[in-house]
Amino acid sequence: YQIETLGAAIALLRLYLWWRVLRDFTLGSLPKRHTVSSFTNVKVGDSFAFKVILNGKGAMTFIAGVWVLAIVVCAYWWRAAENTACLFAFGTDPRCLEPD
Repeated sequence: YQIETLGAAIALLRLYLWWRVLRDFTLGSLPKRHTVSSFTNVKVGDSFAFKVILNGKGAMTFIAGVWVLAIVVCAYWWRAAENTACLFAFGTDPRCLEPD
């Protein structure tokens, strides 16, 4: 493995940080959310934001986007973890000639 491949695979794990941005954007658009939360004893947090997103107009877009992102990330990890490309017949890189 090359270090940049491993670094990129590890950096992809940080995609969860985008959830905070989406959560804050979703909850920020709700007026008086803290007042309603205290009156009804409903915690306005991650699960509430997820429910708001799935009950909104863009629910299908959100689901499709998460699905495509998951496929791309898993495909990258799969490609990084599988055998080297030097095993293919068209491996012409000089590094393929070096012993492992």
